[in-house]
Amino acid sequence: MKNISHSNYKLCRLKPRPGDGHKGTFGRVFVLAGSVSMSGAAALASLAVLRSGAGVSVVGVPASIFGLVAAHSPCVMVKPLAELESEPGAHSMESIDDIRKEAELADVLAIGPGLGQSQPTQALLVSILHRITQKPLVIDADGLNILSRNRDNLRNISRRAIITPHPGEMARLVGTTTEDINSAREKHAIAFSKKHNVITALKGHTTIVTDGHKIYTNETGNSGMATAGSGDVLTGVIAGLLAQGYSMLDSACLGVFLHGVAGDVAARAIGEEGMIASDILAKIPDAFRYYHKLLAMGKSKE
Repeated sequence: MKNISHSNYKLCRLKPRPGDGHKGTFGRVFVLAGSVSMSGAAALASLAVLRSGAGVSVVGVPASIFGLVAAHSPCVMVKPLAELESEPGAHSMESIDDIRKEAELADVLAIGPGLGQSQPTQALLVSILHRITQKPLVIDADGLNILSRNRDNLRNISRRAIITPHPGEMARLVGTTTEDINSAREKHAIAFSKKHNVITALKGHTTIVTDGHKIYTNETGNSGMATAGSGDVLTGVIAGLLAQGYSMLDSACLGVFLHGVAGDVAARAIGEEGMIASDILAKIPDAFRYYHKLLAMGKSKE
């Protein structure tokens, strides 16, 4: 197993779980995700919320894919949301009241996995960012792609969001090329976090997490994790940690680390070539056990 890497950030310790805790003790996440061709993204993200220790995971999906996601996720509460008759399987503005009700109950909102980028979906996301202003956010995938087309709305996520872009998504957010991002990953991540007051987890080999001041460079993970759905699992892990009361920076850094450890455990079991995202999801408990062992041995380092 690879060692913990660092720049100027120390991974936090895991929170003790009280013996008298119940599902409400460990937080509730509402995941807005999925579309007609990407029901799996919603299932992976919402299950990863629970695998990371959160008490309740609710996923809102277009009504026409409700059955697919529910079948994948028996431990997740699946909320069917309104969709346009002209665009089945895509999120619609008509669901905004239901989403606001779920957001009121949730500790954290995770937005983006498999969301789609239709015009109604874009309008819905913009409305959510305007109307739901008090909840912490984890934004990934199509949530970021929509933001890159509506950059004025970045001000509506200031001080309350963790974003998890891959280099292409980061390039669209910044308005540059993927090559430019990859040539100066740390510089771009720090600059974006400072400008918009968000936590940035810029994914890739040695994922960089920063709040614009503190920096964590992750070394767990392997090339077997370069597979569709891996990022959806990461979104769920980070959101689940955030719901349990970890700080935004701790949630992002610890989530990236544990996600990578889960990938390393999966690779040791089955090899890198055949890994799929559900293999990473299945190994998240092993990642927690591994980190508990490191902490017990006093090997968590800056």
